[in-house]
Amino acid sequence: MRFGVAIPRNLLIGSTLLVALLVGGTAWLTLVEGFHLLDALYQVVITVSTVGFEEVQPLDTSGRIFTMVFILFGIGIMFYVASAIVDELMLGRVVEALGGARRNRRLQHMHDHYVICGYGRVGEAVGQELLSQGVQVVVIDSEESHVAAARERGMTGVLGDATEEEVLLQANCDEAKAVVASTESDAANTFIALTVRAMYADVFIVAGARSAGAEARLKTAGADRVFSMQRIAGRRIALAAMQSMLRRHACRDAQRGGAGGDGDRGQHGDARRARDRCGLRARGLDTGAGAGAGRWRARRWPVRRHRAAARRSADALRRAG
Repeated sequence: MRFGVAIPRNLLIGSTLLVALLVGGTAWLTLVEGFHLLDALYQVVITVSTVGFEEVQPLDTSGRIFTMVFILFGIGIMFYVASAIVDELMLGRVVEALGGARRNRRLQHMHDHYVICGYGRVGEAVGQELLSQGVQVVVIDSEESHVAAARERGMTGVLGDATEEEVLLQANCDEAKAVVASTESDAANTFIALTVRAMYADVFIVAGARSAGAEARLKTAGADRVFSMQRIAGRRIALAAMQSMLRRHACRDAQRGGAGGDGDRGQHGDARRARDRCGLRARGLDTGAGAGAGRWRARRWPVRRHRAAARRSADALRRAG
C-alpha cells in the first residue's frame, strides 16, 4: 500500500527551479566571489526575496552582473511559485464550488430519476442498466473515488452518507421514481430504507439483501421490493444448467431425426435447420423418400416434451424465488 500526497505539476516545477536557483547562487558566491558558505546563502536569500539589506561584502564587476541576472531570474521564479500556490489553494476551491453549485441546480430540477445509495459492484451494475434505459441516475456514496467514477459514466454524483437526511435532500429523493439501497452492508441498507421511508412515504424503495435474515428486516424498514443476491445467483445458475440440458437433448433428437434414410426435401429442410441450430452438419439429407419423413415427425415429439419440462422447472424456480 502506498501512502503520500500528489504534488501538482506546476508547483513541483516551480519548487525545483527555486531550489536550483538558491543552490546555484550559493555556489557562485562561494566559489567565485570567495564568500563563506553561510554568508553566501544569506546573500542569496535576501537577494531573491528583494529585502534590500546591505551586501555581506563588496562585489566586483562580475559579481554585480551576476547579481542583476540572479535577481531577474529569482523574481520570475518567485512569481511562478506564488501563482501555482494560488491556483491550487484558491482556484481549485472556486472551481469545485462552482461545480457543486451547478450540480445542485441540476438536482433541484430533476424529477422521475433513480437514486442509487452505494456505488459498489451491485450499484455499478444497477446504474449501468438504468443508463442503458435512458433514464437519469443519481449516485450517493461516501467514497470520493466512487462518486468520481459514477460521474465519469454520465451519472450525477452526490458525496455523502446516504443515511443522513441532508444528503437525501440534496439528491432530491422526493421527486425520484425509486431509491435503490445497494451498499455492501445489510445494516446500512436497512437504515437507508428506514430513513427514506420516514422522509418520503410515497417513494418506491428497492433494496438488496446479502443474508436471508436481512430480507424481513428490510421489508419491515419500509422497502417495497427486496432482492436476495444469493437467490438471484442460484436461480440464474439453475436456469443456465437447465437450458444447457434442453439444448443437448434437442440437438440429440434433431441428429437422430435427421439421420433417417428416406424423406422428401421439405422434411429434409426441417431436419437440416434443426441440426444447423445445434451446430451440427447436415449430411446425407438430400436423398431418400417416404419412411424417413415419418420418423422425423415422430422424433420431434421428444424435443417438445423436453421444452415443456424446462418451462415447468423454470416456472417452479421463479415461484420459489
